[in-house]
Amino acid sequence: MILPASQVSAKVFDYIVIGKRRGLVVATRLSEDPSVSVLVIEAGPANLDDPEILNPARFANRFGNPQYDWAFQTVPQNHCKNRALPFPRGKCLGGSSSLNFFQYHRPAKSDIDAFEELGNPGWNWELLGRYYTKSEHFIEPVENREVMATDCAHHGPLVVGYPRMMSGFELPFQMAMKNLGINLAAHPFSGNTKGAWFTPMTIDPIEGVRSYAANNYYQPNATRDNLHVVVCAQVTKIVTKPDLESRILTAVEVAFVCEGVCHSVKVGKEVILSAGQTSGTRMFGLPPTCMAFVPLASITPAQETIHTSLAKSINDDIFAKKIPPSLAKQYAIQLRHQRDREPSCEFVLWPLFKPILDMPLPGKQYICVATYINHPFSRGSIHIVSSNPLVPPNIDPKYFECEYDLLQLVEQIKFCRKILNQEPMQRFLTGNEIRPGAQVQADSEIADFLRSDMSSTWHTVGSCSMLPLADGGVVDRTLKVYNTTNIRIVDISVIPLHIGAHTQATAYALGELGADIIKGNIF
Repeated sequence: MILPASQVSAKVFDYIVIGKRRGLVVATRLSEDPSVSVLVIEAGPANLDDPEILNPARFANRFGNPQYDWAFQTVPQNHCKNRALPFPRGKCLGGSSSLNFFQYHRPAKSDIDAFEELGNPGWNWELLGRYYTKSEHFIEPVENREVMATDCAHHGPLVVGYPRMMSGFELPFQMAMKNLGINLAAHPFSGNTKGAWFTPMTIDPIEGVRSYAANNYYQPNATRDNLHVVVCAQVTKIVTKPDLESRILTAVEVAFVCEGVCHSVKVGKEVILSAGQTSGTRMFGLPPTCMAFVPLASITPAQETIHTSLAKSINDDIFAKKIPPSLAKQYAIQLRHQRDREPSCEFVLWPLFKPILDMPLPGKQYICVATYINHPFSRGSIHIVSSNPLVPPNIDPKYFECEYDLLQLVEQIKFCRKILNQEPMQRFLTGNEIRPGAQVQADSEIADFLRSDMSSTWHTVGSCSMLPLADGGVVDRTLKVYNTTNIRIVDISVIPLHIGAHTQATAYALGELGADIIKGNIF
């Protein structure tokens, strides 16, 4: 139940969970044991049963709205014409699961197996696959099953399905891809995501509402006597007690501010930090590890020339000791995945008009093809800038710092045009290309357009990486923060290398797995 801060202040809770989507997953699972007490501290408001969140058609209205979005900004990006770009984060119970674009799918098997290769024994597709299954409640589509992913699970809390109506452009889009040599993905939820397919969404196809952590995990269990939530409460510090001999820290208290009043709660067993990439560094003051941005898995366009150039450049930098050994290990995996034709990019059909400067003309219909990099080579950072934990961090994605990312995206823009000029898509398109526009043709012109126009999907990972301590890791394979006895991080900031997927399926799976680790059911 949701309680005022005064009713929890100074009390002891076995598990104190700080924030957001994975936090509700972990808290709900831990509270299955009636003998333990669980407290969730959420910085945003509850916003439960809010039609602005539940109505899928209204999702875009909330970006930048301070009632629903923390609305962070990046620092000016050197390789994007010094633009400071939006960095939205969900501001309510359920975090960014209340704000995202609904797309739900698992990454490629090779992406998950890379976690184990980077020094986390047992973290592989076989393990995490069980937890994707545990979270999903897939509602089977009635029509067009041949172009939809149906190899999902059916007994988890999170409702996943397809819209009641499919865009009339979806089948022509997939046929155009097939005519360009991109076949349908037979079983994209089974670890092979290469190909064209219609992605499920976190929309309940029966009720027509958004499925997210608050209404699928928390609300069905909100009456549990041992599950407590306080909202509009920003954590300011995890108070620790050091062991004088080993210098290992133990969390004893969590301090937070609610409506201008300072409170604290005492730790019975553990603190679980699930507050997302922007908050972990503020609460700990941790030096963040490298962080990668962007999303999905669809096809692998031919890019041999720029790939070879990139490999040589990276190898030269490794030998010149310009790249630390831990990052060299990540790059080696990324280069191998490129050579092995693992999915490296995504193309998404949007039946809408997404203007930057232009407005749609009356009586005209528009579609948009968005394209994303799955495995960027650029690395950014999140740093605290003040001793005041309420001050937003410095967010610097360093977009396009590695030129390969820009060159790959240029090729993807060119491939988008091939799709739209391919039958049967071509017959539907009677107007002109709006952006970047027919006048933008040369690679240098496309690159300049991207520097001016590029945005992100904000699928940020790695700010508290699960890696060996010697490789710059923040947590071990049990998600415990190094040199602590009882502080864990359970959110996608622990992912050490980006996955080729929209991150919400993996975020839910991490929450499920994290809860089992804490319970002692694994590792």
